[in-house]
Amino acid sequence: MNKPTAAIALVLIMFVGMSCGLIDRFTGGDKMTKVDDLWSDVPRMDGISHSDMDMPVFVKFLMRTALNNLWRFNKEGEDKTPVSGDWTVYSLSRPPSDAANFYTNERMTSFGNWDTEKASTCVDGKDKGFDGMFCVFHKIEDKKEVVLSIIAVAGDSPKQTNIFYLRLENDVPADAKTSPTPNKR
Repeated sequence: MNKPTAAIALVLIMFVGMSCGLIDRFTGGDKMTKVDDLWSDVPRMDGISHSDMDMPVFVKFLMRTALNNLWRFNKEGEDKTPVSGDWTVYSLSRPPSDAANFYTNERMTSFGNWDTEKASTCVDGKDKGFDGMFCVFHKIEDKKEVVLSIIAVAGDSPKQTNIFYLRLENDVPADAKTSPTPNKR
């Protein structure tokens, strides 16, 4: 191997080795813990079953990057600690649209005191090039800001859907308003 080729190979190996550390540093490290069950404020769809599958690398990377870097938007003097979170995966033998139809703003507000929104917090993935949907819910409760993401994507078989639930919590300032308690029907 000649010297320029060896130098390029060495630089490439160093870059790859460093990039793994940079990814963890940029995404806040692995502060997401897998849990075995849904949280008490998240309704369970009929027909879902717990799955042992791991979160796909691209979902883990995107979620860790986006959600663990939200603190960077805090003003000077505000908490800049990356959030930590939990996640779990369930399977459903129906299409992803059934999850979007189930996790409506009304159901989430009445069941788990999630903030009310006028428009749906769910986005259809077909517009973005994948067969699935993505929903985000938010609330402030017990001096914690809580964000719940639900991602339902088509599985390997035609009528299988994998549903990823990701929950992040972060302390909020003492003067933050708690999410309003919904009217129970």
